[in-house]
Amino acid sequence: MVTNFNPNAPEYTGIGAKVESVKGDGAAMSNMTQMFNALDLVMNMPKPEMKVFDGNPLDYCAFISSFDATVASKISDDRAKLTYLIQDCSSKAKDSIENCVFLGPQTGYQKARDILENQFGQPYTVATAHMKKVLSRQPIRPNDGEALWDLARGMRKCQMVLSQGNYRADMDST
Repeated sequence: MVTNFNPNAPEYTGIGAKVESVKGDGAAMSNMTQMFNALDLVMNMPKPEMKVFDGNPLDYCAFISSFDATVASKISDDRAKLTYLIQDCSSKAKDSIENCVFLGPQTGYQKARDILENQFGQPYTVATAHMKKVLSRQPIRPNDGEALWDLARGMRKCQMVLSQGNYRADMDST
């Protein structure tokens, strides 16, 4: 704990000293300003909420995208990525990858990603799950606007997923 904070002291090496040393250099000051702005943005942004993946193919794409954005892109250590990946899975998804810790860090993480994709993220599996969800709904009763909106949202989501996976013809024919 610092009790006598004095940024003018010769032994002071905090942020203020670094800023003072680059005052004359406009490019360095611009870089420092950008760095402080980025740091401020990160500190004040709400923390992304990771949804736990239970192995439902309907949730695979959103889970992997979220995991890549919040964990994989920010951590370089494969052992840590594997730990987070296992932690963010539950049920049959977790059961399928938890033994990857016995492999080397890089091999274990890549194997866990491959297992999740092969078991839950194959484009056909994801597309089929979305079509099945839309088609297996209860019939909509007359004057049930909420159910009609639910169907419309489900169909829109299904259409986006099927278009992304080049399964548009399957949706059209169904």
